[in-house]
Parts: sequence; structure tokens; C-alpha cells
Amino acid sequence: MRQRLPYSIRLPGSIRLPGSIRLPGSIRLPGPRRRLGSTRVPLLCGLLLSALLVLPPGLARAQGADASTGSPAQASEGLIEIRASARGAKVYIDNTVVGEAPLDHYAAPGTHTVRIAADGFTPYVRRVEVSSGKKLTLNANLVPGAGTVEFASPVGGGSVTIDGDRKWTLPTRITDITPGEHTFRMEAPGHEALEGTFTFAKGKNIFIYESLQSSAGLLHVTTRPAGARVYVDGEEVGVTPLDHAGVDAGVHGVRLELDGYATLFRSFDNTDGSKGEVSARLGRSGGRLVVVTGDSAAEVAIEGSTVGAGRRVTLRKVKRGRYKVEVMTGGEAIEGRVEVSETARAKLRTHNGDGSAGDRSRLVEVPPFYKRWVFWAAAAAGAGGAAVSTVVVINATTPQAIPEGDAVVSLP
Repeated sequence: MRQRLPYSIRLPGSIRLPGSIRLPGSIRLPGPRRRLGSTRVPLLCGLLLSALLVLPPGLARAQGADASTGSPAQASEGLIEIRASARGAKVYIDNTVVGEAPLDHYAAPGTHTVRIAADGFTPYVRRVEVSSGKKLTLNANLVPGAGTVEFASPVGGGSVTIDGDRKWTLPTRITDITPGEHTFRMEAPGHEALEGTFTFAKGKNIFIYESLQSSAGLLHVTTRPAGARVYVDGEEVGVTPLDHAGVDAGVHGVRLELDGYATLFRSFDNTDGSKGEVSARLGRSGGRLVVVTGDSAAEVAIEGSTVGAGRRVTLRKVKRGRYKVEVMTGGEAIEGRVEVSETARAKLRTHNGDGSAGDRSRLVEVPPFYKRWVFWAAAAAGAGGAAVSTVVVINATTPQAIPEGDAVVSLP
């Protein structure tokens, strides 16, 4: 004989589970064989229900779940009850779609932006204040409209340009847009610009919300021709065209090398969080640069990029230009500048000061022998009848003043 027993169980959270179970007329239990009559079935039923009917964790909290997602509602959250005159309108909370109206949505306490939009109606936007454990009702009466295009970004001070012509400050809502395809460019100080397209039709509502990428730590390098090796602070990071990330804030040296072309040096400063950008045209011709340190442990850097170490560092072909040279020797940084030309060798040597106030360590440019005063003085001594023209050449070509104490040759 089988018996059907009705039951009703109340669990925490005030959830009632009505129903019934079927039990066999006889049940075998361990130990001596016994037959349970119908009078003992209610007792056994209670034991079985106590052991078997265990609800999964969280079921008892189901009545407090978010109506829009079914996820458990936190006790500290508040409820936003959203209703709209146009059923099925999209609902945005803090610029993110959360569902369609009508909608009940739990949110953390604080200020939130609610946007309700449906094609053919003007979007409804409100700021609301949510309190813990409280319910807020928002009734949106949507007004018929011809369509809008809205742009927004969490980055402050941004702007958007439509079709390369008209410009608006973010956030903005544009109502006088013509049907068809359009281009846009969003930008903000210290961030990368974002470009895109959209297609507008009458009555349509378009919402474009973008978090622009920060420019901090970014480097963009291009060369003509492309394919040059890029070194940042002496470390190779790739070939051009190059987009590189993770560059610390500060002043950095860039070295560009391409087989068959002269080495080129550049520097950039991204201390203010801006993007580093280097664009260069490489040349096949260049001058030779020699740095004489006199210290086997010295390191030489040009425009912040380490190029070698030792008593003498030679770069065989450097593109013409004026460069900052730094030598690290004996724990001291010695700086100087050198002009590299394509027709003559540029040479620097370190001058270690004696510690006095007027004699500091520095880099000294060593001019070619034909630009030194002693050379021209010797040439003048043997010039004979060409004395007048020789004096003119000296004054025109030597970059150095007559050294104090040098012997001055009197010409006839």
C-alpha cells in the first residue's frame, strides 16, 4: 500500500514550499526486520524531509533579488523603479545599458545618471540620488522627437568634431544632424584621439560613450624610409613605424639606425604625461664623431642614448646636426654639445677640473688641425709674399680666439 502525505514547510526568508510526497507501504531499515505500518509513516516522513529537503545557498534570499537581473540584492543598496511612457525604451545607468523599461534596478548609494531612450522620442536624462535600503521611483514621460546624436566621455575637458568641421564640448547632444553617414573625432588633453563613423536616420537616437586612452607612457616613432631600429635610452624597442607603451615620465633619448644610413639622435620629454612623438627623415651621408674620455670605465651617451663605453668611443656616420653629449666618468656626469657636419670629423675630449671654482670638468671640442691657431701661425711664418691674404683666411676660418700666451708671429 502506498500513501500520499501532504506537507507544508516554512524556511528562513518566509518561503513556503507546499506539495506532497509518495512513500512505499513498507521500508526496510538496518537491524532486525520490521514492517512499518501506516501509523508510523508520518514520523518517517518528517525525518526524511529534514534530511533531504535542503535548499541551495541564496534561495532563501530570492525575494530580495534585483528584479532586473535576478542577482542577490545587497542590503546596503537602494532600488530605482523605472517606468517610461514608451514601453521597451532602453535604460542606461551611468552610461551603461541595464535593460528596458519598465525596470527595477538595485544601485549603490550615491549619485547616478539615468538615461531612457527610444527611437522617435527625445531621450530622457536625469541625475538621481540613491539611498541605502530606499526605493526611488522615476517616471519618464518621453516626448516625440526627430532623433539625436549624443557624445560623452568620463575624461574631462574633451571635445568632439563632426565631419572635420563642427566642434562641440563633451558631453553634448546634437539635434540638427542630417541623415546619412558621418565621421567623428573625440579628443581630450593628455589622451589619445578616437575616430569613428556613425549613420544617422530621422527619429533615431545614437549614444556614443568612450573612455579615451591616456597618452602617458606612449611613444610614436616614424622614419623615412621605414624599418629603422629604435633605441630608447640605449635599449632597442622595435622598428619603425613604432608604437611603444610603458615609457616612464621624464626626458628620454632616441637613437635611430638603418643599414646604409647615418645614425640619427633625437630626444623627447613626456614629464607632463603627454605622448612622445619622434618623426625623422634619415640621410645616407653623415660625419664621424669621436669622444675621448681617457677612462676605460666611462660611458658615453648622445641625446640621452648610450652609444658606447671606454677611453675612446667612435661613431662612424652620424647625421649632420648639433647634439648633446654626456660622459659618465668617476661618478661624475660631464656634458657638452657638438656640431656634426658631413665634411669633417667632430672630436670631443673630457677635461677633468682640479676642483677650483674656475676649473670644472667639461667636454672640450677639439677642432681639426687646420682650424687651430698654431697651424695658421706656422703657415703664416712661411707664407712670404702671401702674408696679406693669409691673415684674411685666418680670421675667416678659425673659430677660436688667439689663445692667451701664444706666440704671435709678426708678418713682414
